[in-house]
Amino acid sequence: MLEPYPWLAAEGDTLRERVLDLALARADAPGPDEGEPRWRACDHGGDWSRASGELVWLRADVPEDVRHPRLPVQPMTRLLVAALGRAGALVLSGVRADLPLQITAGDATGELEDLRDWFALADPSASVGTTLVATGVRASRAEAERVRDALRERIAPAAEPHDVRGGGPGPDADRLRFHVRTREWSPEVAVWLVEAAGDALRATGHAVPVTLTASAP
Repeated sequence: MLEPYPWLAAEGDTLRERVLDLALARADAPGPDEGEPRWRACDHGGDWSRASGELVWLRADVPEDVRHPRLPVQPMTRLLVAALGRAGALVLSGVRADLPLQITAGDATGELEDLRDWFALADPSASVGTTLVATGVRASRAEAERVRDALRERIAPAAEPHDVRGGGPGPDADRLRFHVRTREWSPEVAVWLVEAAGDALRATGHAVPVTLTASAP
């Protein structure tokens, strides 16, 4: 949910377009990387009305021959959150990312461990119930539990996946739903969970396009 600042609220859709255009401009501000860039922002949109749960989305081109272990979920989300924060007071209930896991390569274990250590600094007595959903994953029940265990390796003790639903036949045959306890909730936590889940899926052999959603009440 976004409450535009009073001095900007009257601009309506014009403000939305201006903020999103500025977000793309900010993405290009650092200039080109040496060699081939890891990603390029190519399109954007969204709905700021209360009727929609999707504030903004950003699409990026990722080179098919990229050899970096991490997709640009973190910089894309930071960019959008920063842009929204310039326009109003933001309450973010979830982050969704469409991840082409089939084009990434390498090992992101070290970077994910650093992130886990960062979030482990939060109050260990705090507890936030979060939901992590992977859509596009077909797995047996045993395979679903294997993915959960791989996720636990990447986020515990800063967060704990205590259940997984889906896998096997039925209406959730292509969906895995994890219940996760975290010590805090923020856009950074949401992105961390999405990245860790994507890496856990890739490590367990799921090299397919996957949609991952992290949300909290």
